[in-house]
Amino acid sequence: MKSKSTIRRAVFAACAAMASVGSGALFAADDAPWHLIEGYCFECHNSEDWAGSVSFDLMDADSIPSNAEVFEEAIRRLRGGLMPPPGAEPMPNDETRELVAWLENTLDNAVEVQQPGQVPVRRLNRREYAYAIRDLLGLNINAESLLPQDDLKHGYDNNAAALQVSPAFIDQYLNAARTIAHDAVGDARPIPIMETYGNVADMIISLPARGQEGTGSQQRHNDGFPFGTRGDVSVEHTFLADGIYELDIGDLALAREVPNMEFENTVIALLDGEEFYRTVVGGEEDHKWIDQILDDAVAQINDRLKKVRFFATAGQHTVTVTFQQRSFAESDERSPTAPLEGGQARMHAVHAIQVRGPIEVTGMSQSESRERIFVCYPRETAEEAQCASEILSNLATRAFRRPVTDEDMQQLMAFYERSRQAGDFEVGIRDALSAVLVSPHFIYRAENGLFDSETQSVDNFELATRLSFFLWSSLPDEELLTLADEGRLADEDVLRSQVSRML
Repeated sequence: MKSKSTIRRAVFAACAAMASVGSGALFAADDAPWHLIEGYCFECHNSEDWAGSVSFDLMDADSIPSNAEVFEEAIRRLRGGLMPPPGAEPMPNDETRELVAWLENTLDNAVEVQQPGQVPVRRLNRREYAYAIRDLLGLNINAESLLPQDDLKHGYDNNAAALQVSPAFIDQYLNAARTIAHDAVGDARPIPIMETYGNVADMIISLPARGQEGTGSQQRHNDGFPFGTRGDVSVEHTFLADGIYELDIGDLALAREVPNMEFENTVIALLDGEEFYRTVVGGEEDHKWIDQILDDAVAQINDRLKKVRFFATAGQHTVTVTFQQRSFAESDERSPTAPLEGGQARMHAVHAIQVRGPIEVTGMSQSESRERIFVCYPRETAEEAQCASEILSNLATRAFRRPVTDEDMQQLMAFYERSRQAGDFEVGIRDALSAVLVSPHFIYRAENGLFDSETQSVDNFELATRLSFFLWSSLPDEELLTLADEGRLADEDVLRSQVSRML
């Protein structure tokens, strides 16, 4: 097994290699015999005839290192007298030797220089996008429901060649940006909405949907939840404002026989681990009641699980529905046993929940996302523009992973001012935040000198971005950006220290 220090050294070596980026170094001398290829090879190997699947007319002397396999094959054919082919104008022996020697030297020099190659533009994949939103705004989003699925190339979902964008993708990124900005800023006058977690069909229990009545696999305690509970449905829900909300829990009672309905099943609802509701489903009375009046009894039992009101502050909170674990020790009650085929004991299980609201709005608390966004807040109208500029500059610097330019700020402030006129200060910030999240500077990782022909070193901000996405799959944090701004991140000792910290 490799030691931690060995792994750290290997990672540091990989990170140190990030300090230079190639974009096609020049290997051709002024007297390079490229004209021989033009004169003898272009006639067949061009973009129209494409003989041998090669088009030399789309290449030049500088592209030889990046097309090494093509030119290695050309050298073999030239040496063997197979190029030019029989019937074509032959190349004199002295010119053939000159061309072969030049091609070999060019390829050998390219190996010695160790050209790093072209750095592609990379789009954030869904995982990176979700992590970036978490670190930028403090929101945990479900990227799978917001963004299109990433294509795989050679088994990887972060391969630049596979991360294509279509017009449909753009629409989804725009909708995702609007949704995230709305959730992050909140809404003091929200329209009540209902969000279902799980299959909406599972809110109304049915035998076809279950396969068999009362089946489930929630008989064990789950880590992170109160002791004495078993199973759970736990979700991260964004509450747009302080207020009263309602919880609906999927039906647990049926008119037909349900295993374990003769026992009391205590259902508990929690917000961030704090209980706000409990009720009992099943037991002797419920069992007799269902047997006697069937559907009416089932409806009234399931009504205990509906329109459960609770208070929540604005922001993202964890909503959990779980069961109280029953003990059968020293009890007259029958102890349920696991079936012999190796499955779970047939017990009640929550398959879906719905959160609705706000039913009543009582205010707007400072959620984690609002604290990250509103680094200032205007006390009067005259202060709004300056504060908006400060907020957007802070957000864009983190999101774009570099200092913002005057052009960046002009575009973002235009979004803010247009929405501010139609709404209020927070509406303007919300729409400008949407513009940040849909900006190519956020969605894509592109570096300076992308189309330059010279090999060059990455700047400190590009190095910070490479480090953070290599080790964290997310944005650079404040410490990385500060070191980049000071121009110290590329220093070997500083770089080594940061790699150790990030690991």
